[in-house]
Amino acid sequence: MLEARPRATTLLVGAAAAALVLASAVPAAAATTAGPAITLRGASSASSTSGDSVTVPKPAGTVAGDVLVARVANRGDVTASMTSAGWTPVGSTQSAALLKSVVLVRVATGGEPSSYTFDVSEPTNLAATVTAYDNVDNADPVDTFAGRVNGNLDLFTTPSVTSTVGNAMAVWFGTQLYTGTDCLVDAITPPSGLTEVLDDCLAPGGSGLAVETAQRQLGAPAVRSGWTGSSDFLRTNVTQVLTLRPASAVQTASRYASSSTDVGKLWEGYDLLGNRDTWLSDDTLHEPSGLAASRVNPGVQYVHSESDVQGMVAVSTTNARVVGRYDVAIPQQWDWEDIATGPCPSGSCLFAGDIGRANGKPNPPSTFAVYRVAEPDLAAGETRGTLRGDWFRFRYPDAPHNAEAMMVHPVTGRIYVITKEADGRSGVYAFPTTLPAPSSTTVTTLTQVATLDVPTWTGDPDDTHAATWFAQVTAASIHPAGDRFLLRTPYRVYEYRAPAGSSFESAFDAAPVTLTAPSNEAQGEAIEYAPDGSAYYTLGERQSPPFTLKRVDRR
Repeated sequence: MLEARPRATTLLVGAAAAALVLASAVPAAAATTAGPAITLRGASSASSTSGDSVTVPKPAGTVAGDVLVARVANRGDVTASMTSAGWTPVGSTQSAALLKSVVLVRVATGGEPSSYTFDVSEPTNLAATVTAYDNVDNADPVDTFAGRVNGNLDLFTTPSVTSTVGNAMAVWFGTQLYTGTDCLVDAITPPSGLTEVLDDCLAPGGSGLAVETAQRQLGAPAVRSGWTGSSDFLRTNVTQVLTLRPASAVQTASRYASSSTDVGKLWEGYDLLGNRDTWLSDDTLHEPSGLAASRVNPGVQYVHSESDVQGMVAVSTTNARVVGRYDVAIPQQWDWEDIATGPCPSGSCLFAGDIGRANGKPNPPSTFAVYRVAEPDLAAGETRGTLRGDWFRFRYPDAPHNAEAMMVHPVTGRIYVITKEADGRSGVYAFPTTLPAPSSTTVTTLTQVATLDVPTWTGDPDDTHAATWFAQVTAASIHPAGDRFLLRTPYRVYEYRAPAGSSFESAFDAAPVTLTAPSNEAQGEAIEYAPDGSAYYTLGERQSPPFTLKRVDRR
């Protein structure tokens, strides 16, 4: 049988990923750039010995609109065809006599079956894998494809591919003749810089197959070459790689509307008179302090409570209705100040920044933390409950700081924390590009990557509130195109834009562009882009409801 071995849990970033150029041109009004990051939904595998078909379970978590990628390999008859109803062939690669691998794709529907059967024209030993991805262009999912045979080698040399769009996902397949009698060791190692998704094998008495699936989120369009995997033994192998197109183009803008639009007051149901009940209980949402756009649930923003309250809600960006309620089990919580979504081993995760100092636990804290949980899937019924995940404690390299802004890069996954300073000189600190293993005891020392210039108050010096709070950063968010970010203070909204062709971190040196700060919002504490970059959302911190979600559209 095909025996699944443990999946790697490395975050989908690396030193090479950090070097990708993520910026795009910014014309006078607006531009269309790369789409949102593609994320892995799940993976599954199966095998068949001397049969005429193989049946693979649907990957867990698959929903309508996901793009499924199948690799079906046989040993023994390269003339055999391998097909399945509803699947579109992408490419086939074969050796002279014994090894053949076919790659196919399909778009998941609302009535998706629980498994997929792939038929072969001649009985052979079969191994098959299926991976599911979200945020892929349903109309034209495959950007590029290439395959190569490596004869009787322990190296998996991969042909070069040219991604033609930004934020493409590279899916790598390694398939090899396998003579082992069991599957107790990792037979294939994927190329450096790629993250393992599946590592399985079929071992029927020395006439088996080893299969490996790996992936890498790409940045700007470019030629990708030099990827080489390896094996524990010398046997004929096939390498194949395809790149998937992101779902929709992300819009970047140099101009936004001069006023905001009220999405609505957050509400959860109806009162006895049939009106929307906007008076959310304190245990549902307490002093909202951060926003994060869902990459799993279309049209949803997450809103979290302030301080040591663990409540968070999922809110519709169509009518501001609360569509999910959760607790985020942050251990030893001090002062939860901001949230963000970003890539992670499970696909898309919520990152909760326990980065403030208001509660003084300890007083003042010298170590802080970011907590990471997989996004809930509303379509799968995950609308209530407690979210648990991974803990990443950190300290600053110089001294403890107060901070209320955290952001996660949508492609590299790098986590940034921006400190809260009255003098307008906010420090920008970052986790390593590859996160350490999750741990309750490991404390990572962040790197200061920039000092941000935030405009300070130049008005009436007797306005002590403005003079004190005007430049203090309360929230931040990276654009889904990965080349700019929003910064929120109690009085202003700014966007920092990387020069065309430069890395994301060059945006920290850019002059801030003043954008629309919604009026009548009390204390501005939360900001987030729409997933397609067409707008940004804000929410003011109030001690009691109603809480109004606002949107500022691009122009």
